[in-house]
Amino acid sequence: MNTECDQHMDTMCYDANWNIERILERELNVGDHVCWHRPGGWWHHAIVTQTENETRIVHYNIHAVTETKLSDAKASCCRSCDTLYRITYQDCYVADYTILRAQQLVT
Repeated sequence: MNTECDQHMDTMCYDANWNIERILERELNVGDHVCWHRPGGWWHHAIVTQTENETRIVHYNIHAVTETKLSDAKASCCRSCDTLYRITYQDCYVADYTILRAQQLVT
């Protein structure tokens, strides 16, 4: 049960209502789902795990899930892909739970 919503929630999201917005790195919050364009029309997705001192993320890096600096991840994907987007879902997951789920995937 998610106590913030005071309701039971499935951990899978099959038909989420969401929106996407352009955002500056300094506006990010821990737990945010972020993405940016890669060459060939692909999107690179990540979860923000830290915003103080340096922004850190959990993301797929080739064949593994890693936790790195956002700047390093963006540089390895595309040097000219500077536009960052935040995806906001209409669900009730708290930031700590989102980060926990992401960090459990780190190899």
